[in-house]
Amino acid sequence: MKQILNLSECNWRFRNVANKTWHNATVPGCVHTDLYRNRMIPDPFFALNEKKMQWIENEDWEYRCEFEFEPERYSQESFNLLFKGLDTYAEVILNGQHLFDADNMFVPWEYDVSDILHQGTNELAVLLRSPFRKGLEKYTQLPYQLPANNDEHQYRVSPFTRKAPYMYGWDWGPRLLTSGIWKDVVLAVRDEAWIDDVNINTLSLEPSQAVLSVDTAISSTEPGQYRVQVFIDNEQALDLTTSTGREESIHTFRVKIRNPKLWWPRGFGDPNLYSFRIVLLKEEKTLDEYLVDTGIRTVDLVRESGKVGSSFKMRVNGKDIFIRGANIIPVDYFVSSVKNSDYDELTDNAVAVNMNMLRAWGGGVYEDDYFYRLCDRKGLLVWQDFMFACGMYPSDDAYLASLDMEIRHQVRRLRNHPSVVLWCGNNEVLEGYHTWGWKDDLGAHAGEAYSSYNKVFNEFIPGILHELDPSRPYWPTSPYSGDTNIISLESGDFHYWDIVKQILPITVYKDN
Repeated sequence: MKQILNLSECNWRFRNVANKTWHNATVPGCVHTDLYRNRMIPDPFFALNEKKMQWIENEDWEYRCEFEFEPERYSQESFNLLFKGLDTYAEVILNGQHLFDADNMFVPWEYDVSDILHQGTNELAVLLRSPFRKGLEKYTQLPYQLPANNDEHQYRVSPFTRKAPYMYGWDWGPRLLTSGIWKDVVLAVRDEAWIDDVNINTLSLEPSQAVLSVDTAISSTEPGQYRVQVFIDNEQALDLTTSTGREESIHTFRVKIRNPKLWWPRGFGDPNLYSFRIVLLKEEKTLDEYLVDTGIRTVDLVRESGKVGSSFKMRVNGKDIFIRGANIIPVDYFVSSVKNSDYDELTDNAVAVNMNMLRAWGGGVYEDDYFYRLCDRKGLLVWQDFMFACGMYPSDDAYLASLDMEIRHQVRRLRNHPSVVLWCGNNEVLEGYHTWGWKDDLGAHAGEAYSSYNKVFNEFIPGILHELDPSRPYWPTSPYSGDTNIISLESGDFHYWDIVKQILPITVYKDN
């Protein structure tokens, strides 16, 4: 899509739906940051101010802006409204007409507004429903309570909402349950055909040559023949003609790179990258182009049986990698406030202490594209959790429909990054079920809750990964033995909490 208006830059206002007073707002942002900027609440992080903020999550909030639009300035007849991130339960209204309801923080929301836009002034409104009360509606439909250890409320509704889990409270941070427009809002156009997505995979790799597939998803408003050109580091590698229908179709092209420079993690070689530019044309007119910087490398999760248990190690380009890294939580509690400089500092610090892997933890958010680009360039491996942590989750049809959008969007967004070497289903969910007393708490419903776990993490998510990204290893939960459901120091990975719980010296790590 080609952006024609950045609606984030409009004069946004917001209000509590319970009263009529409007206040200035900032987009991207959230209710908490807007209330603070308007001096309507104190600093949420000072002393015990968190306790004074809990009323915010129970309210509905409304955001509005006006923008000018002149359709005759554009050759296209189709205009799309794109919210890159809505937090979380949102009703979007343009010029008094309801467009759609959002229910997932982790996906973009797009709508064709060609027949709704006016010449001149247009009004856009976003009604944000209380995430606690919306979650409570679903909570009351189950005859039992799903475990959610860090949800700091009598009614633990967090498992039912596709929203950053840590916002409901965590051992390292407060409960500040946000609502807002947390990413940019744009008005965009498309030509008669466009590139939806590109996926670049290494098919074969030898020292003298790499063979890559360039899977290009193309959509169009009219069936026809189009040209596709592929450039690698500004040198043309392909110029082919292909046919498309009205629905999205995948077109696979193969390219060869002689004497490829491989992408290596820190300490094992240079993180070499290649720049791909895929251009879509109708005759000689350029309709769209897609830019991808990626690296050539192979990755395996090695599970070898030994005298004691089985291994858990990363192998990149055929070489075993000794991992030195850390688990990362969101850089800023209010994720709409994170700046590129914050990611610069985070990754620079990791490099400074000789780390080579960062785990994007499942209780937070899928990080910004900029973070993954930095990891690509700096040779930092990324262990990528899906956003589930320390709780059990439902698997009803509505939940899985929302989850399907989320997993597909995030996998397609991140799969071209050579730094991303592992997908992980969740943080500590299986461990919690077997060792934290959840099974006893669930009682007669334990089997049903475990069946739901199995459906989400052993069937649903790996099914999508098999379709969209079969080249990367998947680990269903962490920690996990990989062989049985019993968490073991002798197999798989392990979260060694005894260091903290028993106040042991850090040197005890070496005993395991």
